[in-house]
Amino acid sequence: MNRIKEARIAAEMGQKQLAAYLNVAQPTISAWEAEAKTPTSANYKRLSELFGASVDYLMGMDVNEAPRKKEPPKDEDIKFALFGGNVSDETFEEVKRFAAFVREKNRGKSGAI
Repeated sequence: MNRIKEARIAAEMGQKQLAAYLNVAQPTISAWEAEAKTPTSANYKRLSELFGASVDYLMGMDVNEAPRKKEPPKDEDIKFALFGGNVSDETFEEVKRFAAFVREKNRGKSGAI
């Protein structure tokens, strides 16, 4: 089984959830898991951090390591990081909508958002 898929399943994440976390399209995750495409080095790094596994493991080069389950940040953690926890739910939802807008606007462009 593909190591990215294995790590995603171990983390109890769907392809859509992982795609949203990485700001990529769901078909991109599917292509990685089918080994039709390869993640960028930046995406391998983010996958490594998310799953608690080395990039070598995710690339299939290290057989001695298993990914650790690590949950994506929760809304409360993001609220605290961005606003010190002092933000209304309505404002936070607006920030998430804006982030989704920016992600869609920049989809397909090279480099980070």
